[in-house]
Amino acid sequence: MTGTTNTRTTALSIQPTTENELLLLSALHESEAQVQRIEVYAFELQASNILNEAYADGGGVKPPLRSLEGNAGGGVRQWEKQARKR
Repeated sequence: MTGTTNTRTTALSIQPTTENELLLLSALHESEAQVQRIEVYAFELQASNILNEAYADGGGVKPPLRSLEGNAGGGVRQWEKQARKR
C-alpha cells in the first residue's frame, strides 16, 4: 500500500500545465475526497453494528446517560429488566 500512497501523493502534487491535466487533477481530488468520506462512513457503520450487537445480545452495555436524565436511575433498572428478559 505504501507504493500506492506515494503514487497518489505524487499525482496530487503535480502542477497541471494543460486544461486537460487540470480537469484530470480536479477529478482525482474529488475522487480522493469521496474515498475518504466513504472510509469514514464505513467505520461509522462498523461501530454502529458493534453497538447494535451488544444491545441485542444483552452484553451488559448500559444505555447512554442522556436517556436517564430526570429519571433518577429508573431508566437503568427498566433497561436491566428488559435485558434479563432477552
